[in-house]
Amino acid sequence: MNIKIFGRIMFISVKNMALICLAVISLAAFLFFKNVGKRSSEESLYTGSASLDTGDYSEDTATPAGHTEYAPRETVAVYIVGAVNRPDIYYVEKGILLHEVIDLAGGLCENADRDNINLAIRIEYDVMLKILTSAQREKQERKSALVIIRDNSEINGEAEKDIKQTGSGTGKININNATKEQLMSLPGIGEVKAESIVKYRETNGAFKRAEDIMNVSGIKEAGYESIKDLITVD
Repeated sequence: MNIKIFGRIMFISVKNMALICLAVISLAAFLFFKNVGKRSSEESLYTGSASLDTGDYSEDTATPAGHTEYAPRETVAVYIVGAVNRPDIYYVEKGILLHEVIDLAGGLCENADRDNINLAIRIEYDVMLKILTSAQREKQERKSALVIIRDNSEINGEAEKDIKQTGSGTGKININNATKEQLMSLPGIGEVKAESIVKYRETNGAFKRAEDIMNVSGIKEAGYESIKDLITVD
């Protein structure tokens, strides 16, 4: 077979021509598949790096925001009924304020006795709360429109019944002889702190001043400020 290359006529046998064609085809196929493989590897690397770590990095820390370790938060169950718009059981963080639970329950009804509810009470344990109307509170001769029930026992109800025995006629709780349940009716005083107060009394004797309650483990100045108008030592 005669082929003209660069102006010159050359003779190439059919066999050699077949070998040349085969070599060209093989080279083209090699380059094609090499290019496809390179593109696939790049795409896999890109998508793989995106899926391995989706955590956001802040500028001042090397730890992904999605991988930051936090201590688990304890939750409590609150069954709230009465003069609220959506009475139900709500699972909330321990230490949440009463007004936050009421917000979850759709807020107070119009006839709720809101002026006689301490909305700053912290919820420290599983509990049932009943919000009374003004008419209900007056009929039951209660000081508070909030009824707290735990383990089928009314906490602040018992404290109100014994208020004259544990106080000084001022409507305050006497921290020198109040029971654990009565102490737990105070805002911010849960079961642990109430037990600490009772144990402190047994070990050190009666409190001489109301502010001495800050000597009890776990009760600081902020805690005392929230209850100082509700307690007495007389």
